[in-house]
Amino acid sequence: MPNPSKELVALHKHWCIADSIKQVVSAPLPESSRQTTTKRLPDDLAAFAEAHSAFMRLQIWYALLYVVIEGYRALDHKSVEVEKLLSNEEMVHALRLFRNAVFHYQKDPLTEKLLVFLDAKESEIWIRHLNSALKKHLELLLPIESWFNTVAVPVHRRPWWRFWRGANE
Repeated sequence: MPNPSKELVALHKHWCIADSIKQVVSAPLPESSRQTTTKRLPDDLAAFAEAHSAFMRLQIWYALLYVVIEGYRALDHKSVEVEKLLSNEEMVHALRLFRNAVFHYQKDPLTEKLLVFLDAKESEIWIRHLNSALKKHLELLLPIESWFNTVAVPVHRRPWWRFWRGANE
């Protein structure tokens, strides 16, 4: 199999970014977030804060997945499964508005741009199916393991490593 194009690898990178957020949507908040400077939050308030935080992460995942749709279309890819999902133009349009609401300042915290997608019937099922279909499509096209073997450089020798290392200390 020939080496994949940089554009395809970039598209996969954007899918990985979106999927990494999906992986932590329901992650519990650390115990330290239940504590203010003077007292511990009541359990019901902490549960609300945890649900709100999960909703914020869900918004980021959905919005980032629209970026993958843009790249998929720009590269003129064709996958029967992905195309079937993207043929639902109303859902795609609602997701584009959703992305705009997340990544561009909105005066209303629950703007109609968010609600059109959230209120769409079975949008949560559609987006999960889309995420899965994009994953299958990209993994089919990318020889990920063999590609890593051709470009592998120990991560600690990469100049950007210092940013990641500092974020986790």
